[in-house]
Amino acid sequence: MNEYCDPSEAYKMVIKPSDGPVSRRFNRHVSVRITCFLINHNIRVTPNQLTLLIGLFGFLSGVAAAKHPLLGGLLVELTSILDGVDGEYARLTSMESKFGGFLDAVADRIVDLILLTGSLVYVFMIANPYMGLVFSAWIIGSSLIVSYLHCRGEASLGVDLRVMGRRVYAGRDVRLLIIAIALLLEPLSIALYILVIGLVGVLSTIYILDKMIEAYVSHGARIWTQ
Repeated sequence: MNEYCDPSEAYKMVIKPSDGPVSRRFNRHVSVRITCFLINHNIRVTPNQLTLLIGLFGFLSGVAAAKHPLLGGLLVELTSILDGVDGEYARLTSMESKFGGFLDAVADRIVDLILLTGSLVYVFMIANPYMGLVFSAWIIGSSLIVSYLHCRGEASLGVDLRVMGRRVYAGRDVRLLIIAIALLLEPLSIALYILVIGLVGVLSTIYILDKMIEAYVSHGARIWTQ
């Protein structure tokens, strides 16, 4: 691209078919401006350094979520926005690398675990330990399996499950927005907080089942009939 990074043109270059609705309609419109700011002001940084900085910010957001839900909710959504900056910077500066993609994916999963754990602290404050553990394990586990499903789809089947079949929106951008909303609601209503954050588990579970069926129809069925 030209030396000057124009956000509107950059957006067209970095948007991906697999981007979820939150990322496509909001997050990337903000993140691409941050990315262009870095490029236009000649700020010397590498995509991998950005990944680590964003990961550190995600860690701090998880800590904030556990202590101050309102602040945590805002920081969780900001983490979701910043998540796109390292990849955008890599593509727009032609600095993409296999290790960079690997580092980004691993860092995202670590941040997801921290954000979910911090956001679910309030469940243990109001529920008995057994129910709190089951509820939290379901939300954290199903959320992480969604990401694992994508990795195995590409590695084992050679397909991007995110764009196969029906568009069930349970991607990272959607999950983090739901968590942010739940945290913002927590001081107002514990019941709403539980209901909203439970949507992460519901959508993730539906998504996993749907994509497993899609994978079977497109690949598994042929194996069984041979």
